[in-house]
Amino acid sequence: ACADGIRNILRDCGILQESRDDYDE
Repeated sequence: ACADGIRNILRDCGILQESRDDYDE
């Protein structure tokens, strides 16, 4: 899972709500 891919997945799942800082790079 690349950062670009995982970011899209988490964003769709709504996990990137607060953990977006962890997936910044």
